[in-house]
Amino acid sequence: MRIARFILPLLALVAISCGQDEIYNEYVHIPENGWNKDSVIHFDVIVSDTSVYYGVVVQFRHNTDYPYQNLWLNREISINGDKMYSDHVDYTLGLPNGEWIGDGFGALKSLEMPYKRNALRFNTPGTYRFTFEHGMRDDVLTGLEDFGIRIITLTDETNG
Repeated sequence: MRIARFILPLLALVAISCGQDEIYNEYVHIPENGWNKDSVIHFDVIVSDTSVYYGVVVQFRHNTDYPYQNLWLNREISINGDKMYSDHVDYTLGLPNGEWIGDGFGALKSLEMPYKRNALRFNTPGTYRFTFEHGMRDDVLTGLEDFGIRIITLTDETNG
């Protein structure tokens, strides 16, 4: 069961990545002194085609000094200030034995995970704002270096 928890998101990521058009790929650098609990990271994504499904991938870059195996995020998607979706999610960055799930050499690790298990479809053309706040106990979370999202078009909803 534990293995399935890690393999299923990775398989979904592979399915999302195969031969699709990328419409957005941005990172925000986290300051060296850490990600403050009051700091909101946001990405403004222009969506013009409402007839297709989109795969959204959350991207993490952290160093090996990151103090936890996971990262709780408060997430929201809005358009024109109207909330379309919000939730709280726990992303696993490391295994209980201390091994990091992400790729990389040395102290920097990179990891991509699906935003949701299913593809997203946007009903209205416009600029969608994806916002993220860390939901960890620390007021200032250290060890994260960059945080981003990547969005691609999919051929149908089963690909995401």
